[in-house]
Order: sequence, then C-alpha cells, then structure tokens
Amino acid sequence: MQRLSKLVKGDKVAILSPSFAAPGRFPEVYKLGLERIRQIFGLVPVEYPTTAKLGSSAEERAADLIAAFEDSEIKAVITTIGGNDNVTYVKNLPPEPFVQNPKPFFGYSDNSHLTNFLFLNDSPSYYGGSIFTQYAMQ
Repeated sequence: MQRLSKLVKGDKVAILSPSFAAPGRFPEVYKLGLERIRQIFGLVPVEYPTTAKLGSSAEERAADLIAAFEDSEIKAVITTIGGNDNVTYVKNLPPEPFVQNPKPFFGYSDNSHLTNFLFLNDSPSYYGGSIFTQYAMQ
C-alpha cells in the first residue's frame, strides 16, 4: 500500500459525483458542505464538470475521476454522495492514472467500488467523508 501525504490547509481537493450528482438536485445542502470544507478544514474545493450535472454519462464521470487524479494540484478526491451505477464503469477504468498519481479518496455507498479498485492497485482510500453524508449534516 502506498503511503499518502496528509492534507494541509490551502490544499485543493476535487469534489466529484462518480455516481449520483446530488448537488444538481439539492444545491443548498451541497453549498453547505462546501462551505464547511472551506471553513473547518481550510481546504479549497474544486468542482468538476459532472459534479452537479444530473444525467451525466458513465464516460463523463470516469473522465472527471481520471482528470482529478492526474491533476498534480489536487491533493485529495472527495465525493458528494453515493448512488447506484459506479459499478457499471469502474471495471473499465485504466489503472495507470490512479497508480501513477495516488491521493486520498473519500467515498461512500456506491463509491465502495472505486475504493476497491484503488485497493487492488495498492492505493489506500477512505470509506465515508462525502459532502452530503458527513460535511453538510449537523
């Protein structure tokens, strides 16, 4: 398992919806979660094209995942929530972008398929810590 760096204030973190784009349905809850990421942790959230796009294709969501891992300015990836179709495309992801650019991944529910993919490629991840289930709730 690769050892990953800890996040520090000012780090940019990718905010992704690899499964259900809940921010497109519940924008106010999403905004609250982002604000807490900024205020409590001092992190800089970076939204990707499909983060709030309802009905985005599996290919679009996979492209966002790959782009986030390949971006050297992004220090971690945090999902918005789970869903029900991550499993349909994770099996087709190329391992190279994830193996060559390891970073902390925080996912919940359906994102366990991606956490398993990362585990199989010697990259640790964390179950939980998604915007809607942890950061936007009191």
